[in-house]
Amino acid sequence: MRMRRDARELAHLIVPIVLALLVLATAPFWQPPEGSTENGGFGPLATLTLVAAAAALYRPTGRQTLGLGALALPPVIWCFGLAWAGWVSILAYLSSELGRRALYGIPLRRLESFRLLPGLADAARVGLATVAAGLLWLLSVDGGLTGAEPRIFVMWGLAAFGVYTLVLFLLHRIELQDLGSARRRWPVEVLRSSGIDLLGWGL
Repeated sequence: MRMRRDARELAHLIVPIVLALLVLATAPFWQPPEGSTENGGFGPLATLTLVAAAAALYRPTGRQTLGLGALALPPVIWCFGLAWAGWVSILAYLSSELGRRALYGIPLRRLESFRLLPGLADAARVGLATVAAGLLWLLSVDGGLTGAEPRIFVMWGLAAFGVYTLVLFLLHRIELQDLGSARRRWPVEVLRSSGIDLLGWGL
């Protein structure tokens, strides 16, 4: 019984990672055009990743989202496209987790790779949610960043954030429901921390 439970848990950790890798690897072939083609190279992209990682260190209401680190996602979506936005969200999440462990003295458990998989799975879920949100935004706002009416741009931007939160919620909900968690069946951390993400997204 325990082996079956462990296999199921392992599947719930590996499947999001594999799915995120497939989505991000194929995104350049199916993603809509980003809002701006003048992105200035990798300097701004690296800066946004570092900013997102630093901002994501502050997650007082939960660690299953990016928190204030979400502030970097909209510009990356518009200037670099969905694939890079997904990678930035994943790298920012993992970097912030390593930073939190360094700041709070949490052991990395290098020899227990199974315990590192939950962090990778959470990062993959954030990446999938970012791609879904960006896809809705890019498809819904015609004319790009400069051609869209401000009201339409803001409206669909908020809708994209709703998709970001919904995808994260559903991915964690499926995991908890299938594993039959005795403690809770609803990923309340996602909903509780979404307010911090919304603040970052709005900034």
